[in-house]
Amino acid sequence: MKAVHQTLDIMSSVKTRTAIVAAKIGLTVTVLYWLLSQTSLLGLRTAFDQIPVVVLVAAVLLHLLVFLLAGVRWWLLLRSVVHDIALLHVLPSYYLGIFFNNLLPSSMGGDAVRILHLRWSGMQTQTLIGSALVDRIVGLAAVLLMGMMAVLIARPGLVPQSLVAILAGLTLSAAVVLGLAWTPAAVRLLDRLASRYSETRIRRWFIEVAALGHAAASARRSVVAALLLSIALQSLVIAVYFLIARSLDIAAPLVSYFVIVPLVFIAASLPISLGGLGVREGALVGLLALIGVERHSAANLSIVYLVVMLAASLPGALVLLMPRKPAHSREVSSP
Repeated sequence: MKAVHQTLDIMSSVKTRTAIVAAKIGLTVTVLYWLLSQTSLLGLRTAFDQIPVVVLVAAVLLHLLVFLLAGVRWWLLLRSVVHDIALLHVLPSYYLGIFFNNLLPSSMGGDAVRILHLRWSGMQTQTLIGSALVDRIVGLAAVLLMGMMAVLIARPGLVPQSLVAILAGLTLSAAVVLGLAWTPAAVRLLDRLASRYSETRIRRWFIEVAALGHAAASARRSVVAALLLSIALQSLVIAVYFLIARSLDIAAPLVSYFVIVPLVFIAASLPISLGGLGVREGALVGLLALIGVERHSAANLSIVYLVVMLAASLPGALVLLMPRKPAHSREVSSP
């Protein structure tokens, strides 16, 4: 009877995962279909012909630098809980995650791929998940900070009040959650939970992940450096959008991209599509429309940017050909 129940549980889990993946595929296809309906194949060809080759090459190179800085950011946070881990050991895993996330959309996201790749080198899964979570949080904090700064320096009326309200609400919510998560009371709660569930494998595992993530976030120098890197790489992403937009004769001011692109980043981070595909492009079109950009021009911009990003993701495939080596690192034990 126990074996029957286990089989049923496994079947139910598989059905749930299949349903989630099917829903993501459905949403991705629907949004991409809507996006293509805003332009035409002739319009896309004209858009690509309009952009100088040097601009496309520069955009791809800038995005390569974005991925490199993002890998360095994760390494900084990972190094706060793992001693002596080399940057060149972390970067391939990060880039492989980028490749899977952008070019091989599947039920396994880029974060899971980079974690598994380093896990096969002998590192603890809890450590990798904890640092990846903090990496995501720092990136989110950076884009929200940049967005609010852009709102403050923009001239009155340039940014629609609806965008300001959305950005302010997200920033306030994130500040409250993060402020509560890193109070002394939260640390004491983790300590009590670790002691209480020391004999419970699954719950202890999640507590260890939280504790290691907390340890990474408590390393102030690493977090500050990661935050500055996040601002730099997000600025490069905005530069890529702006370069392409100018080539397409989209006259939106630069400061507007510092408000819109963070919101696009947040939308693409939601786990509702495959690798953010479709949601990222649809969000960009909708947000640009709010500041007066024609939908077909915004759709062309989103598709050209997608091609640039995919081209910059291609080197991640080379990681699959590289031999894996042990990390040779010393990890800080969790509480």
